Amino acid sequence: YISCEHLGRKIQFLGPVPSTKEAYRTALRIAWPSATETVLVSLVSSVDVMMVGGLGHQAIAAVGLTNQPKFLLLALINSLNVGVTTVVARRRGQECLRSALMISACLSLVLSMIGYTFAEPIMAFSGAQADSMEYAVEYFRIIMIGFMPMCVGLTVNAAQRGVGNTRIAMT
Repeated sequence: YISCEHLGRKIQFLGPVPSTKEAYRTALRIAWPSATETVLVSLVSSVDVMMVGGLGHQAIAAVGLTNQPKFLLLALINSLNVGVTTVVARRRGQECLRSALMISACLSLVLSMIGYTFAEPIMAFSGAQADSMEYAVEYFRIIMIGFMPMCVGLTVNAAQRGVGNTRIAMT
């Protein structure tokens, strides 16, 4: 437990220093929606597996195989979004958000086209066997069709977090 007074000895504050209890309360108020959002995004893959659970082992394998490459592609967008959150938090500017949305849209469009075009080699690299390859390729292509809108939404959420609207991002 680090107190605000302890931090005050190492840095200069530009305004009044909140009490330690108030600082922790503010941090938790901002952090819990972001943590909840992260858990919910992670659960999407589990829900996908549950939805196809009755269709057979090939369908379950196909959904499981697509998660690895999907998260690799999302890692690029999430790296961008860390920067978006930081820049928006510092500047609170509409111009930087517009630029970030353009970069996110273009990058995610390119990634989705690459994913759609090279779905079969990507699934083979992920370990798809002959019995699940067709399902995995088909499902991955479906995911890639909706990849761009999902990534742009994640960028908007990152900007919302940057200005402190973490509840909007969670919703």
